[in-house]
Amino acid sequence: MQKSRHRYQPRWTIGFSIYELPEEYSGKRQVHLTKDFFEYNRSVALSENFIDNREVCGRFCLPPGEYLIIPSTFIPERKETSICGIFYILKGLISITLIS
Repeated sequence: MQKSRHRYQPRWTIGFSIYELPEEYSGKRQVHLTKDFFEYNRSVALSENFIDNREVCGRFCLPPGEYLIIPSTFIPERKETSICGIFYILKGLISITLIS
């Protein structure tokens, strides 16, 4: 979700990609992934399309593991702030996580 913007500022076309992290990164925080990671690892899920909207959502059934969610604009190198909300179900328990 794009953070609140002044009503006269344009919204950017946004989407996201999800990558499964290799075991070597398991449990680590603040890991810097190089361009090679993205060249040799395919995303396991993508937003359906990039849209000019305030938020984009998707529903995926992924196996247990650690994943990297990358929100992005359609324009390469465009820097934008976003909020990522994750809703997940684990053994019948529904949880919500917000990342800013």
